[in-house]
Amino acid sequence: MTTILSELNHIITLLEAHIPANPQSPANQKRQDKLQRDMAKYFRDLEDAFPYSKLAAIYNRNVRESLSSDTKGMVGPLLATFNDELKAMLSGQMAEVYLSGQVEVISWGKTFAGVPIAFEGPPISQAVAWAREHSATAVKQMGEETQRRLALTISNGIAQKRGIPALATDIRKTFADMTQFRSELIAKTETADALSAASLDNMANMGVEGKEWITVGDAKVDTVDCLPNEAQGVIPVGQAFQSGHMAPTAHPG
Repeated sequence: MTTILSELNHIITLLEAHIPANPQSPANQKRQDKLQRDMAKYFRDLEDAFPYSKLAAIYNRNVRESLSSDTKGMVGPLLATFNDELKAMLSGQMAEVYLSGQVEVISWGKTFAGVPIAFEGPPISQAVAWAREHSATAVKQMGEETQRRLALTISNGIAQKRGIPALATDIRKTFADMTQFRSELIAKTETADALSAASLDNMANMGVEGKEWITVGDAKVDTVDCLPNEAQGVIPVGQAFQSGHMAPTAHPG
């Protein structure tokens, strides 16, 4: 029985590898893993560069109302220092993922579905432009979320009278969580977003007119976004689903 299941899983993996712009394909999984490693390094660098020396002043003042601005004063310049590097890294990798999605979608359309392609090869400039714009927004959102998490950690440490050494340890644990789990979440989300965008942007060029949101029906499918989107059936490619999403990447990860 185990052998049969293993063989079936292997066949399914092979079949899924040929689905265009599929985040679960081996090639795109490798790209996702690379992005995760780079994001993990980014959070480790932030942890090492965090201005721990400023914690004493904030802690001793113990003014909860001023904590938000204090944290921005600490973390803002730190994030700004790393932002250009992060944007460049993310933009480069997102352009690569987007371009690979374009190639997969176009190749699939030409080879398997017989859809006529109106142009030769994927437009690289389109991938670069999308990646640049998307990465700028993503980096801003990452910075806001990082700042929010650190502010919460510092706020809780002050409220619980943890002391400065313990508070510094709490901050390192927050960064460790970001390095281990948040980097994976970001990598999965960004890879899926890039592949979805590549698919949608090229559908019109390929003469594809409709799209449909399909779920697997398991416990992870929510009733707020996924099921209502699925219930819409086929809608025009350029139209947003009921939830406001253009493609089935409604949730992080």
